[in-house]
Amino acid sequence: MPSEGGFDSSFPEMGGCTISRTHQLLMPQDAVEIHIGAISTTSCAHTPRTFELVFHMFKKQLKRYSDATKLNLPPSPPKIPILENFHQLTPMLHQDFHRMSGKYGPIILLHCFTKPILVVSSAEMASQIMKTHDIIFANRLVPKAIRRFFFGGNDVALAPYGERWRQLRKFCVLELLTMKRVQSFKYIR
Repeated sequence: MPSEGGFDSSFPEMGGCTISRTHQLLMPQDAVEIHIGAISTTSCAHTPRTFELVFHMFKKQLKRYSDATKLNLPPSPPKIPILENFHQLTPMLHQDFHRMSGKYGPIILLHCFTKPILVVSSAEMASQIMKTHDIIFANRLVPKAIRRFFFGGNDVALAPYGERWRQLRKFCVLELLTMKRVQSFKYIR
């Protein structure tokens, strides 16, 4: 039943419970006009921000790849975006590494989800890394969350290798982990 403001959507009362509408329904044409108007206003307002965001992401990726080309990195198999070299690895990693070392050499750089992994498949290279350059590879990567919750990662377990770590280790061995000190906490265990 048409009314003066559009189409009347109320129903005549019958037996049972009825609830009247708080707002009148709009005609489909009115609803489409309002919806289209909102989209055009919103999309026009966000277009410069979207362009700026895409531009900065492109600029960051370009800088990342230009910095990587300046480094003298070991050979690496071709990779795909996001997964990088992860798709080339199977549960039999030792076979994958052997196959790749035959193609790319005794030292290979793999990337798995943006993390670089250095694979050394030669005994001579492994000896050089573990004995000659051991201090360079002694540090552990401490994630941001761990640094935030554990006082910057400055305890004996997370501290980078150096003079501070040696002092912390010495203190633990000579003061905290002596037999007398451990026995004093026997009642707690």
